[in-house]
Amino acid sequence: MSPRSPALQAAYEAAVYTVSVRSQTHRIRIGCRHPLLDRRLRGLGCQQWWHLITACNPRSEPLTATENAVRLRRLGDDLAALGVRHLPARNSDCDGGWPEPAYCLLDTAPATARMLAQRHAQHALVTAHLDASARLLWMPDAAGSGA
Repeated sequence: MSPRSPALQAAYEAAVYTVSVRSQTHRIRIGCRHPLLDRRLRGLGCQQWWHLITACNPRSEPLTATENAVRLRRLGDDLAALGVRHLPARNSDCDGGWPEPAYCLLDTAPATARMLAQRHAQHALVTAHLDASARLLWMPDAAGSGA
């Protein structure tokens, strides 16, 4: 699929996004608010933003589990180097295929989240301000180093 084609946009909008907070999994829907998740994130000290990001399957090109694990570890290293607080998350297509481990970034500036998504060759990330609807934030087509 070409970057930001109608089919790709529809797939990202229909995807299943989850974040784990204190042993509870919260399902995130694009275009919807998530008051229970927001409340739980506030309980962890989150004050403004959360973002979901992965490094798996760059530019929607499937990789092996081993390749994705290496990419996810590199993203984790970037998060540690930047001091970004995060929680475990997961992405998949609406049928449960394309499983991707991910991270939920807490109170990370949107510009930093975009930089990480571009660095790890992602088409988009999920973002929300507390008490607002989750939305997709698309990356420029040419960005990303394929890290």
